[in-house]
Amino acid sequence: MKHSDEILQTRWPEIKNEMQKMWSQLTPEELEYTKFNFQELAIIVAKKYGENEYQFRSSFDDILKDVANRKIT
Repeated sequence: MKHSDEILQTRWPEIKNEMQKMWSQLTPEELEYTKFNFQELAIIVAKKYGENEYQFRSSFDDILKDVANRKIT
């Protein structure tokens, strides 16, 4: 989890961009408000998309992996 936390903090703009692509109903304000709070973000996604925490976690982890594997430009 430490690696995920590091990616979240150092690559947040990229992660936020990917999240907005996947969950377009998330507002920039919601993403900033929930920035490093997985539980709050999962609740918002559940309300807007009906995804449970497991579904959200899986999609979120895929985003983190994708961003982590990209080269920093």
